[in-house]
Amino acid sequence: TSASSLATMIRTIDVVTLVLSCILGIAWTDAFSLHHSGTASSSTYRQTSTKRHQRIQSPTILYVEPPKYYNAPSPTSGTPKKTNAAPYPKIGDVVRYYDLDGGNAKGQLKVGKLLLIQKVSPEKFVGDVMEMEFVGDGYYAEFPSRERRSRITVQELEGLSPISASYVRSADAFFVPMSDGQPKVTFERFELEGYSGPKPLEVNSDVVERDGEKYVELKGQLLRDAALLGAVGTLVTLLSKGVDDGLVYATGALAGVGYVYFLSVKTDTVGSLGAKLGNSISNVRFALPIFALLSVSIKNI
Repeated sequence: TSASSLATMIRTIDVVTLVLSCILGIAWTDAFSLHHSGTASSSTYRQTSTKRHQRIQSPTILYVEPPKYYNAPSPTSGTPKKTNAAPYPKIGDVVRYYDLDGGNAKGQLKVGKLLLIQKVSPEKFVGDVMEMEFVGDGYYAEFPSRERRSRITVQELEGLSPISASYVRSADAFFVPMSDGQPKVTFERFELEGYSGPKPLEVNSDVVERDGEKYVELKGQLLRDAALLGAVGTLVTLLSKGVDDGLVYATGALAGVGYVYFLSVKTDTVGSLGAKLGNSISNVRFALPIFALLSVSIKNI
């Protein structure tokens, strides 16, 4: 029994010794690997730092030679482009102008709208300017229709200054920028050098010709219809009411045909040199109903 116990103890000691040897061997191997790794990393870091330092100390400079065909422009060559030139005047512009009846040297300052531009000499233009009413807070509105004609004056374009005004629909007026209580202009005057007048509208002659033919046809149809209906009405009245009533109806029918005819005279002469004469002749139509009533009244006396 004693020999058996001793053998067991010896085997136990051998096993413990073997385990401790394995543990110590593993620990020594890890320590050696860690030390070797640290040394290698330190060496690599020093090499990398040295290379970086060399790059910083001696940078490589690249120089690209410009193409042979490139020529830099001379600072004094060419004509400078006008980027802030004043605009040409055009119909509908809101402008500042001075009324000579204002009581001072320059006249009374006013704001208006340019309605028409006319050429009065080879190098001189005038415009019809309609004055606008100041309604407060920088807003200028057109006068009522009955006053607009009397607010139109002829001004030389040299004395007009453009204003950057914007139409505000809710106020039915133009908003004008103000400076020290006065309308602010974008330029003191329009650009008139090289100005040849407002650009004419492009008119399609074929469309104008077709519309003229349609107008002549419509005018003839109105006159024919008025005469035909008057004749039929007169005939029916003669047969049903007698001669007296028939003559009265015929007088009224003739007045109606005459009214349509004289109205066409005014329309035919609109925009022509005979517009004023045509307007005067066409006013005869207003006397025709009175003539018809007087004829009937005289007959009944």
